[in-house]
Amino acid sequence: MPKDANVIGREVARLRNQRCWSQSDLVAELHLLGCINMTREILANIEIQRSPATCKQIEFFAEVFGVMDDLKAFRVPVL
Repeated sequence: MPKDANVIGREVARLRNQRCWSQSDLVAELHLLGCINMTREILANIEIQRSPATCKQIEFFAEVFGVMDDLKAFRVPVL
């Protein structure tokens, strides 16, 4: 994975666990928001930092966790 990849997996896992959601629960919530390409396997790879999240996925995570106005919750620079 490139050094500058968006690596937010640990924060996604923390916020998901904070809500007592399984990975499948989070995927279902993301699907309701329109993130239809997310699967449990993709989410698992993002959370263990095997795969970077795309900018669009980061937006969906921010929306589902209610931090859309504060993307700093993901420690990602806002461009």
